[in-house]
Amino acid sequence: MEVDVHFDGPDFIVVDKPIGFTVQGDAKSSCMPLIQSQTGFEGLKVVHRLDRVTSGALILAKHSEAANELGQLFAHGEIEKTYWALAGSKPKKKQGWVKGGMTPARDGKWKLSRGDSGAFAKTYFSSASHSPKIRKYTLKPATGRTHQLRVAMKSLSVPILGDPLYQSKLESGLYDRCYLHCYQLVFQWKGQIITISIDPKSGTLWGEDSPH
Repeated sequence: MEVDVHFDGPDFIVVDKPIGFTVQGDAKSSCMPLIQSQTGFEGLKVVHRLDRVTSGALILAKHSEAANELGQLFAHGEIEKTYWALAGSKPKKKQGWVKGGMTPARDGKWKLSRGDSGAFAKTYFSSASHSPKIRKYTLKPATGRTHQLRVAMKSLSVPILGDPLYQSKLESGLYDRCYLHCYQLVFQWKGQIITISIDPKSGTLWGEDSPH
């Protein structure tokens, strides 16, 4: 499996994280050994994470100073993140905010509550027809909680297609992947605006044209 490098600067690289790997973990589960062996960069440092089932733009710092600065940008919401997702049927509303407290549920899942319990999560979404019976969602998280986008979609009654946790096993098994992808990262770095956009390359449904 090849890992595509979409940006290579003196302080960090941005790669297209493949599905099926965690960002951190042992050598078998993490994508880091694969990325470092293919790029030739030793000691790359993780500054944010994508779920095992999520593909797309992943920033990796080349040195500790860059890792600290990038970590601060993520922590203060100064990196604009845009994800794409596919789901069936129509949501409760076509666009708007999904807000609430994230609390652990059973079997490794998380749930969204309307009260003050849990870590606050906030996501803006919009949607449009993608193909018959499928809608494409643009998700912009304003916070960075575990499973935030997957839980937000579930709360809208439209779990992401192929999601092994938040869609039923019978339904998720019909798809070749979980259709969640980090499409774009935008942030300021040393006086310049950095925009990284990566189209998804795995998943047969991404290429289906909208009938509209």
